[in-house]
Amino acid sequence: MCRSTRTSADDLRRELTRQPAAIAFGACSQAGGVHDLRVGLGLVPLVSSATGAAWQWKRVQRKTNRDDALKLAELAAVGELDGVSVPPHEVRQWKSLIWLM
Repeated sequence: MCRSTRTSADDLRRELTRQPAAIAFGACSQAGGVHDLRVGLGLVPLVSSATGAAWQWKRVQRKTNRDDALKLAELAAVGELDGVSVPPHEVRQWKSLIWLM
């Protein structure tokens, strides 16, 4: 099921524990925070790379965030997602600081 939620820590924590079986999300600027929340709750995160062959959007009439989320869920359900590792919080902070310079 695909659903939207607010991005405050409390709202995300409530949503992530709602159905703890499997949650997949795409690698993006917010992925580190969601990954840390998920690991902190003792749940295994699946962070997807959007560069794999499964994400090639040819012949698609409509591309929206909801469509992307649905495709992500379908690929996770059949085990066809290429997972990526998320660096520790300190490394992400350091890279963020370097990027600002």
